[in-house]
Amino acid sequence: MNTKKSEIKINVDLDEHNVPEEIKWEASDKPGDSSNEARAMSLGFWDHDQKNTLRIDLWTKEMEVHDMKLFHIDLIGGLSESIRSATGDHAMADMVQDFVQSLIEHVKAEERQGG
Repeated sequence: MNTKKSEIKINVDLDEHNVPEEIKWEASDKPGDSSNEARAMSLGFWDHDQKNTLRIDLWTKEMEVHDMKLFHIDLIGGLSESIRSATGDHAMADMVQDFVQSLIEHVKAEERQGG
């Protein structure tokens, strides 16, 4: 059997205090030869034996707080769609999406207040 493989590479440059200065990634299935730069990343692995998740969350010094909030809103919104497609649990996906909507309203209220 001939199986296809895909490789994702993540390179993180750290300062002397191990704080990320630059995050770059590339994927073998992505068109083009160049790597992409990111200011934040979140990666999760499910450990079946331990029944828990190992998470790697990194962000660079340049990642602004407002952008970090938007990043997390996008992540959570994506989880809603993943729940829907992976489990078929529309009620759970809708609950997560409702939470996303409340986060969006929170960020908009902060913007109106100048925060």
